Order: sequence, then C-alpha cells, then structure tokens
Amino acid sequence: MSPYPAENKNWKIFPKMTSQKSAADYQTRIQELELKVKQLEARLGTVDGKDMEFRKEYEARLQEAQKLQSIGVLAGGIAHDFNNILTPIIGYTEMALEQCGKDSSRVRRYLERIARGSNRAKELIRQILTFSRRNSDKLQPIDLTPLISEALKLIRSSLPSTIEIKTELGPENSTVMADPVQMHQVIVNLCANSGYAMRNQPQGHLEISLENTELKKDSSGFSGPVKAGNYLLLTVTDSGEGISSELVDRIFDPFFTTKMVGEGIGMGLSVVHGIVSSMGGCIKVHSETGKGTRFMVYLPCIEKHPVKTGEESPVRSKIRFGNGQNILLVDDEATIIEMLSDMLKALKYNVTSTTESPSALELFSANPEKYDLVITDQTMPGLTGVMLSREMFKIRPDIPVIICSGYSDSIVPAEILKEGIRGFLTKPLSRNVISQKIYDILNENTE
Repeated sequence: MSPYPAENKNWKIFPKMTSQKSAADYQTRIQELELKVKQLEARLGTVDGKDMEFRKEYEARLQEAQKLQSIGVLAGGIAHDFNNILTPIIGYTEMALEQCGKDSSRVRRYLERIARGSNRAKELIRQILTFSRRNSDKLQPIDLTPLISEALKLIRSSLPSTIEIKTELGPENSTVMADPVQMHQVIVNLCANSGYAMRNQPQGHLEISLENTELKKDSSGFSGPVKAGNYLLLTVTDSGEGISSELVDRIFDPFFTTKMVGEGIGMGLSVVHGIVSSMGGCIKVHSETGKGTRFMVYLPCIEKHPVKTGEESPVRSKIRFGNGQNILLVDDEATIIEMLSDMLKALKYNVTSTTESPSALELFSANPEKYDLVITDQTMPGLTGVMLSREMFKIRPDIPVIICSGYSDSIVPAEILKEGIRGFLTKPLSRNVISQKIYDILNENTE
C-alpha cells in the first residue's frame, strides 16, 4: 500500500499555494508540511514511480511555501527601512520646491526630478507590499468600466504613439468587489507589460475588453483554483513578441523577468496575480512566440447597486495650516524628526520632539494639557506607538494621537482606531497628506 494519499478530487493535503499571503500566514502551514514529510519518510520503504511523483510534488509545494514566506519577510523589512529613508527625502524636496516658488530655474528642475524619482521608489515599495499581503482591507463595490477608461487616459501618455489602443467596454454588469487603487494597478501593469512586448514593432495593437461570462467548476488552464459562478472578464491582448511555452508557467513568479538590467525587477505580473487572487479571481494566459499575448482576468461579479469608481476620493492637494497648536512628535529616526519638525513649524504648529518613546511619555506626563496632538512612529525600541498611546490615554483619555508606520504587519489600522487612536498614516509622508490629517483631527469638533 502506498504511503501517499490516493490521487482523487478530494486530495487536499497540498492545496496549490496561489493566493498571496503575508509571511506569518505560511508559518503554520510550513510546519504542518514539514511534519508530514517526516512522517511519510518514516513510513517509506520501496516506492514505485507513482509514489515518487507524489513525493516530488509534496516537496515542491513545501519549497514554494518557504520561498513565499522568505519573500514576505523580505518585503516587510525592505518597506519599513526604505520608507523611513524616503520620508525625509520627499519631505525636504517638497519644502524646497515651496521655497523655490513657481519659477523655472535649474534648481527647481533638479528638485522636481528628485521628487519624481522618490515617487517611483515609493511606488516600487507599494508593489512589493501588495505582493506580500494576503488581501486588501479596502474592498468595496467598484464599477470597472469608468475606472478602466480613466486608467487608459494615463496609460496612453506612457506608451509609444506607434501603439494603437482599442477598447470594448460594454458589459451589462461591470461591478466587482475591489480596491480601486489596486484595480488601477492591475490595468496599468498589464498594459505596461504589453507595451514593453511591442516596443520594437513599427505598429502595435493593444486591445482591452470587458464582458460578462460564466465559469464551470471543472474549468482548466488557470493560474489558480477556480470557483463556478458569474465573472467579469477583463481581457488585455497585444500584438507583441509573445511568450515561449517554456516561460509561460513562470511569468507570475516574483522577481522573474526577461527584461534587461535596469528595465524592470519582475514584480509587475506577480502583483497582478496577488491582487486578482485576493479578490477571489483567477487568470488565464494564451501566448505564442511572435503572435502576441492575451491575458484573461476573471473577477467575481456582484449585483448592481450604487458603486464607486475610484475617482471620488482623490488625494487633496490643498495645504492646511495650523494656528499655533502644540504637537508632540515621536520617532526613533533623527532625520525624520528633524524633517517633520521643520515641516510642522512651517505649517504654523509648535513642535516638541524626541527620538525616544519613554522620553515622550515623560514629557507628556509632566504636562499633559500642553499638547493638542501627538504624532508617533509605530516601530520603536522601548514602547511602540500603540503602547505609548495606551499609556498616554491612561493620563489623558481625550488626547488625539496619529500613528505613522513605514510598514508594520502587526497592526491593522481599523483595529487601532477602535482603541481611540485618531489617525494612521503610512510613510513616506507627504506634506499635503499630513497637513490635511492634522487639520481634520484638530477641527473635527468645531466644524
């Protein structure tokens, strides 16, 4: 009798790990798989070809889980450190641009290039985090038709004029549960991938379509598990160079790329796969070398009702100024403290700052009524931002607190807000975002 499970439809010991999960989600699963490997090895005597095939698949999926766990840990560490580095770069650049006014000097052009480069770095980190996270906490009913139309306006300017774009966006129901920012990213990444594939063509063709369809339970050829039901099918087709059959199975692997050094890091399609999987969707790819590629993205449909398109919540660019209110600023990075202090003072606030959370608690305890607001980093030695807030609430329950984080997998914004914390901001911090958040919190009871 074989020591391996029988091969049948109910065999679920090794569910294909296609959904994107954070590192912590894999730890238990990895331990279970390692234990099963040891148990099977202990029972294993002579094996036939079929037994060995099962064993190889078993070990391959264990290695896949370990690889994804390592990538998740790496993503979190990179995000935290890199966003801390970007915060003063972006902050000082914004303040320097403000000092330059609206002239067209060479210095201003240099600063604008620094700002663009910093924002590209910020976007890279966001893509890595999107890959490493299991799901989005911003899912909402979204009408994809206007969102795609808006995204294509931006995509058009980034593609060569030799590429013709055609659209067919007329489904009866184009409503899905999604994060509008992430869906925008899916569209941009797929179109950018197609644009690169057509870069050497004198005339390229890019087609984007939406249609309603139904998938059966036994549907095959997808990048992940498929559930029967009604789907919205987003198809992106290009006339590019195509993908060889040897590479098609690897295109969703993180950091896999056929681009030259400096042209990409291989995260674009991994991010697309992670977003689609987190929505309960799946992807099918058809490609032939020299004949182009077609990406078919299947997203679960929901019933029509009033929805958002993602255009209704733009980042407000107006700078909000204070009126001499006192802010206690806490961050263990001295460069961030220096930059934020300068920024907040320029916004007409009085600032008391410290790089140590225990010192911040001492300052607050000595004169709790002095401060109108506390802004604190989350990940610090001694006391984390959440721990510091709890201690401050014991002294003065009504003190408004904003927590900032380069990346912390241990906190969920919705949960910390329940504890009385009034705001959560993700680094790198921009001047318009932080000025608006402070203004909203300090004036929420006066408007």
